[in-house]
Amino acid sequence: MKHQGAVRGEPRWPWAGAALICAALCLAPPAAAESPVVEAGAPAGMQGGGLLGAHSDLRFALLAPPRKQDDAGSAAYQAQVRRVAARLQAASKRAYPDASRRIGAFDVHVADTEQLSAMSSSTGKVALSTGIARLQPGDAWLAFVIAREMGHVIAGHHDSNAGASIAASVVMNLVLPGSGFLKSALSLGGSEFAFGSRRERQASEADQIAFKLLEAAGYTDKVVLRDLRLRPLAEDAPGAWAADFRASVARVDMKAPRKGPAATVPRGGDANAAPAADLVAWRPGQAPRARGVAASATAVPRYAANVFAADACALCGSQP
Repeated sequence: MKHQGAVRGEPRWPWAGAALICAALCLAPPAAAESPVVEAGAPAGMQGGGLLGAHSDLRFALLAPPRKQDDAGSAAYQAQVRRVAARLQAASKRAYPDASRRIGAFDVHVADTEQLSAMSSSTGKVALSTGIARLQPGDAWLAFVIAREMGHVIAGHHDSNAGASIAASVVMNLVLPGSGFLKSALSLGGSEFAFGSRRERQASEADQIAFKLLEAAGYTDKVVLRDLRLRPLAEDAPGAWAADFRASVARVDMKAPRKGPAATVPRGGDANAAPAADLVAWRPGQAPRARGVAASATAVPRYAANVFAADACALCGSQP
């Protein structure tokens, strides 16, 4: 009689796959790591280390352009990046001390590419493209770009994406087993899929953390918005980063304080002008009315009293 169980030598992919998927999911950080604003002293999940950190660094190494070497052409921009990054690094220690201890020092550097972009990894690496230098950004503009990437790191987005990517890659490898190159491509594809499905929500969360970092560093909403308006990103700038950046600028615009409507001053410069009936009834030689006194049929508007003499009409030249 034929044995009903598994045939000897038959691969047991379902069981092996389930074990790998469970292991990958167990390595994913808790959902609380993606709180819109990570409060100081709040408990944190695994961040910036282990398998998830290594996966995030691998993705960063594959996608980020090489580090730009110091030269005369980029010296000013490189110095500006270092100066602004140091200010935000100090701010992150004050605003998010626990996260700063886990992550350590942020490694903010310039990447050798003319494309407008910025990216980061869970271990605190942040790369800003040399293309940003073409916009001649102010410190507040540049601080906003760096703070957004720091926000992703502090919120644990890279670790969360790495955990989802590992799980997705395991599934794809089980469905489409192949060479090492194919598996590497599937792993990278799984990472991009995991990030793309959460992009909008994570961008909004990173912005909320960036606002707090900027405030702690002394960059007010008004100053940041002014710099962003002075150096706007072109509407046709290509790439997903540019689209996310424009959405972030819109959030800054909504958050920045609004000015109240300006008080209208009547024509002639008199904030307490007389009614039109008084202008008709007034004749040269009559005394002007004092401010705050009720207008009479013979009141003289303030600006008219400065123009007319007591014995002549300066406008028409006629005598009274």
